[in-house]
Amino acid sequence: MKRLQISSWRERPLALALVIPFAMFGLAPCYADIVLLLGSAGSGSFDTGVAGPNKTIPFYIRQDVGSSDAIAGAVVDFELSGGVIQSGKVGSEDSVSSPPLFGETNLKLSQFVENAQSVENPNPSFVVNQEFDDPQSVPTSPTLWFELTIDTTGLAGGDYMITLLDPGNSFVSSLNQPVTASGNLTFTVTAVPELSSFALVGFASVSVIAIGRRNSRRRKTSIAKA
Repeated sequence: MKRLQISSWRERPLALALVIPFAMFGLAPCYADIVLLLGSAGSGSFDTGVAGPNKTIPFYIRQDVGSSDAIAGAVVDFELSGGVIQSGKVGSEDSVSSPPLFGETNLKLSQFVENAQSVENPNPSFVVNQEFDDPQSVPTSPTLWFELTIDTTGLAGGDYMITLLDPGNSFVSSLNQPVTASGNLTFTVTAVPELSSFALVGFASVSVIAIGRRNSRRRKTSIAKA
């Protein structure tokens, strides 16, 4: 997998020409945080419903209001505290998806890569690796970036973390500087009701029907005697 690295961008003459003036005066350019969200409403949490396969989580991206920074690329590592990764859908290099994804028509490289799990790294994790043809502006309103599909079968009900492993170096600005990413992300799973619960509900329903039938027979008997 070709990964966009900040060091490789610093080797480019144009990037150096843009960065050196800041260094000469002892200044460092300031960049707003990239904010990652789950859902267009701007939430950090997403409800996947009852545990099971094919649960798609939409990831959104925005930057702070009042900022106008542009990015050259991204190598963003995510780790999940539960579930099994099934697939990921990132922006296309050649066409526009439905619905459109962030950066499409301006992507030189766009990859979703699931990392191999090991004893040292037992949790499911993946990388979104993208490079843009031209500096890509980041809107201040949440914009759909990519989609992750997971299998939550067997997970207990509750909240599960989606962690950014290197938030300080996940994005590269058009001036070849790291742009910090932020986002406290979680997904919620609803536990599958146990069979005993279904049995109790079924038993209660049968009992109600039986009582209703007995009462009906008693009324009929009373009427006949009268």
